[in-house]
Amino acid sequence: MKEYGDWEFIELLGSGAFGQVWKVSREAPGLGVRQLGALKRSKHGTDEMVRDLFKSEVSVLASLSSPYIPSYLDSGVDLGGNYWMVSSFVEGKTLWKLVPDDGDLSKSEWLKLGSHITAALVSAHSKGIKHLDIKPDNIMRSYTGDFALVDFGLAKRQFEENPIVQNQSYSAPEQFDATQELTPAADIFSFGASLYFALTGQNPFDKYQGLPFREAVQSLGPAMSEIDTDYRAVLAPMLALLPSLRPSAQDLLKVFENFGEKNPNVVWHPTRIKSWDQLDELIYETLSEKKSFTLHLAQPDGTNVVCEIRSIRDAVEIVFSSEKEMNRTLSAEGRFQLSEIGFSLRNDGRYYLREPLLTDDCPEVLVGAISLGYELSLAELSYRIDL
Repeated sequence: MKEYGDWEFIELLGSGAFGQVWKVSREAPGLGVRQLGALKRSKHGTDEMVRDLFKSEVSVLASLSSPYIPSYLDSGVDLGGNYWMVSSFVEGKTLWKLVPDDGDLSKSEWLKLGSHITAALVSAHSKGIKHLDIKPDNIMRSYTGDFALVDFGLAKRQFEENPIVQNQSYSAPEQFDATQELTPAADIFSFGASLYFALTGQNPFDKYQGLPFREAVQSLGPAMSEIDTDYRAVLAPMLALLPSLRPSAQDLLKVFENFGEKNPNVVWHPTRIKSWDQLDELIYETLSEKKSFTLHLAQPDGTNVVCEIRSIRDAVEIVFSSEKEMNRTLSAEGRFQLSEIGFSLRNDGRYYLREPLLTDDCPEVLVGAISLGYELSLAELSYRIDL
């Protein structure tokens, strides 16, 4: 038997610290046709870590079955002791090259990207497999128009030890903390950042110029001003700081299926709000006209919140009225959630944002704080704005 089975090398596709990837082909057994594959060959074959990574990737790919994940085809060890494996070949472009070359994705292409990769994640997560390295480089669009999630080299099964991330600018906040247990929610965050890139050609944290990604992603919210409200409604939950607040892949599939649909019974009344999207849009539009204002929100049951949004040069700070002024008590869970978003309780009983944030990012942070910390329902909110 040949060193690499029946595979014949066609061209080198890429090379890195741990190995190379080649385009290969062979005659499909019994069919008389050529079959293309992507052969990954390790360097330093005797290295225990490299060997374990290859074994893990082979095991993961062999267990998955999805039209949006390359199929496992073959594997072995060459004469130099280097491990190799072959997966089905996806002929096309990575998202990382596609957007700069062809421009930002259209709405229909973006929805196809969202649906295809989410379906791939449903398949992986249902088997306890986390990819843990989702980024535009690891998402392919084939020449047939389908998208695929590739490179499961860092993928881990449930309960396996998680890889340490050094400086990956699409990783979830928890991937930089060795004490955190990684869940499938880490993939949701990374995919959300990749979906943002597909719309803008940027990472959602690129606006924090001069701040290392690790610091920005662990302490600041994503910048959403570059994308429309419909897209923000999908990506904001995916990019939540807390893993528990992100949707599952299964829930995300439904989001893409119903993307952009509006409840016909919801009417935008001048002083009524019936959805978090409407509140988000109200804050966003008000900010674009006046950076400093006070927002009064009230429900029929008397629950109310008063928010002061104050301009500080190119940034804003947010202060909530005290619980005493609102005539209600915030639950312990509400306090915890406000703390996680970045709010502290002052001596006078008012909550304030610990650090100013970009004006563009105020709507997401403010809506998140109101919806989670103050636990308002969406039966119907009335509002008043004081400029």
